[in-house]
Amino acid sequence: MKKTIFFNLLGIILLSFFVIGAVADKAQALVFDLNCVLSSSGCSGSPSWGTITLTNNGNKVDITVDLVDLIDSGKLKVLEVDLNYNDDLFSNSSAFDLGGSDKIKVDEDKIKADGYSTGKFDLQLPKKGNLGFEPYTGTIVLADTNLSPDDFNFMDTSGLLWAAVHIGNIDDAGNSIWIGSKNTVPEPGTIILLGTGLLGIGLYGRKRFKK
Repeated sequence: MKKTIFFNLLGIILLSFFVIGAVADKAQALVFDLNCVLSSSGCSGSPSWGTITLTNNGNKVDITVDLVDLIDSGKLKVLEVDLNYNDDLFSNSSAFDLGGSDKIKVDEDKIKADGYSTGKFDLQLPKKGNLGFEPYTGTIVLADTNLSPDDFNFMDTSGLLWAAVHIGNIDDAGNSIWIGSKNTVPEPGTIILLGTGLLGIGLYGRKRFKK
């Protein structure tokens, strides 16, 4: 009897993780928490300045930069976003753009966030100018390629940061700050699936116990 219960529970756990993996592969949203301030020595932890969210959009990837105005400036601008990509799939010849006149600078392992010398990135959005006031929403496109958020789920050359954002207008003097992401945030769908699986295991165990 105990062996039967054990193997039934094991089967439910494995099935839960299988479903979670399948759903994550098909409908994944990748969220970077902007939780550290860049400097020449690395990235010092800070309250979150917001998030960068990458979501599937057919063969494209939508990007949203949603900032938290920690100093209540009321006019934050997204000056630049630096990302990394899968070096096995892309290179400097990969002509990424933002679906219009705005281009993306591609320079594998050489994109540098000002004042941050620890690591380097692969992509700079945009190639020229800035992305305007937050929240910013755009679409990353690469011709004849089926992009997904997972293609950008990589760290800089130092293995420290997933992404970086240059934020402007942080005070009345128009100063700016570089913020990095040291970790990703689990997407809500994955958390819900995991919770559902664990709830199912608990209910099953309670039912068996009563019997």
